[in-house]
Amino acid sequence: MCSPNDSLKYMISLLKDKAYLWWCTLTTMVEFKRKYVSRLYLGTKKKEFLELNQGNGSVAEYEWEFMRLSKYAQNIISSEEEICIHFEDG
Repeated sequence: MCSPNDSLKYMISLLKDKAYLWWCTLTTMVEFKRKYVSRLYLGTKKKEFLELNQGNGSVAEYEWEFMRLSKYAQNIISSEEEICIHFEDG
C-alpha cells in the first residue's frame, strides 16, 4: 500500500496537457494564499463563521454560507460530528 504522499505523486504523474497545467496553477494558488492572505482576514472570516446563524434566512442560504465560511475554522471543527453540532446550533 502506498502512502498518501506517494499516491498523490503517482496521480500527478498521470496528468497530461491542460490537466497538468491546471494542477500547477492550483498549487501556485495555494502558495499564493498562504503567502498573501493576511491573518487578520482569516481571523475575521473565522469569527464570521463562529457567529453565523440562520436567522430569518432559508436553510439553503444558511447552508451555503456555512459551507463557504467553514474552511476558515477547520482547526475548530475538525470532525464530522463537530460540523453537524455547529450547523445545528446556528
